Amino acid sequence: MPEPPAAGPGCAGGPPGLRRRLPDLLLFFGIAGASAALLAANLLRSFHPLDMSAFMDAGYRITLGQQPYRDFIYTAGPLHPWFHAVFFSVCGFGVRALQVHLAVANTLALLPVFLLARRHLGRGATAGITATSALCFYGPVSHPWYDQNAHLWLFWAVYLLDRA
Repeated sequence: MPEPPAAGPGCAGGPPGLRRRLPDLLLFFGIAGASAALLAANLLRSFHPLDMSAFMDAGYRITLGQQPYRDFIYTAGPLHPWFHAVFFSVCGFGVRALQVHLAVANTLALLPVFLLARRHLGRGATAGITATSALCFYGPVSHPWYDQNAHLWLFWAVYLLDRA
């Protein structure tokens, strides 16, 4: 019986690039997962639906097919209620949608921070900066506000400028 081919690139253990990046992937998703769990728990501790009702109502109305500014009055930019609408469509109208919104938006905000730090710093400093960003981005408010959604795009813009 012939011998199986020797393990080369892409065989037995994945491509070499994946093996090299695995510690960074584990680090990033570990921080993002821990952050998502903390945010989900903190949202339940500090959930004030009347304080947040205008934003949630706008997202709910968009989920039902209404258009902001045409079918209802909304006093902020249109992107934030569209984010709410996406998560209300997927998770239903409730706390679970807000928890998933927090987790996804926080992860999307941490990714450029992590990539930028990893490009210029070592793994330890990257871990510290990313963990601190995870706590500071949504941690104090633990509700998807339009301020943090705006900063999410700022983080990506800074990352893209650094890549240029």
